[in-house]
Amino acid sequence: MRLALLSLGLLSCAKVTTATPPPNRLAVIEVISVTGLGSDRAESQFTLQTKPTQPGLWAIATTRTQGRWTRNGITQRFDSDNVLMGDPWHHQLQHEISATPAIIWMDANGRPERMFEEETWRSHARGRVLDLQLPAEALRVGENLLDPVGLVSDLARYFPGTPTLEQPWRRMDRLSGMPVIREEQCQSLESGKQRSWRCEGTFSPTSDARAEVHEGTSWTQLAIDRRGLVRLEEGFSGTMVVATEDGFKDRPIAGQRLVTRR
Repeated sequence: MRLALLSLGLLSCAKVTTATPPPNRLAVIEVISVTGLGSDRAESQFTLQTKPTQPGLWAIATTRTQGRWTRNGITQRFDSDNVLMGDPWHHQLQHEISATPAIIWMDANGRPERMFEEETWRSHARGRVLDLQLPAEALRVGENLLDPVGLVSDLARYFPGTPTLEQPWRRMDRLSGMPVIREEQCQSLESGKQRSWRCEGTFSPTSDARAEVHEGTSWTQLAIDRRGLVRLEEGFSGTMVVATEDGFKDRPIAGQRLVTRR
């Protein structure tokens, strides 16, 4: 669970891929994600800020992380605004690292391309991790999480750009912890001062995934205005099949993400 975020821009021509940078001034964005894998369930909520620094560069940081995770009947909770003794330290690590402002280069279509001044970001994030005064094992894990490439890859899941109508919209994602490729056909739904799209299609595991998927379907709906993102909603469902020592095991998977500008 790293940073979760999507922000979109606007062009007037429906035949051209619309560039989708974050909102064009300081914006607060709420991200909610709910996923299920069999009887396990994960619910996460992030409050984020985006701010333009110069053309093509955006500062992005998480200001609050909340979550509830149920696995094998055991539920854990976390709130970065109210950290309790005994909270799992990996949640604390993930929040402090994502709360470190990252300066991100966005490509012409509004997708994160790379991090600007990676070593500066690493240094600041490492300082936040050390301030937690966690055990040595946690610090070793935290060092592995200082991964600019991984952060940019995660951001690209929530900054997917906007679709073209002439061909299916293909993009990488991670669903129920599994790397996948989504392929969706989209329709433009222009309405008043907003512009929106509705997309439906399928998803399949990447070649390095350790599972197969049967009947994996997905959908995306997003709306933008002149400020940028208004709303993004995505969903998926299917059956995950994994190989175990006792043979193949299948479990239903489903989830939904909601990203809104506040």
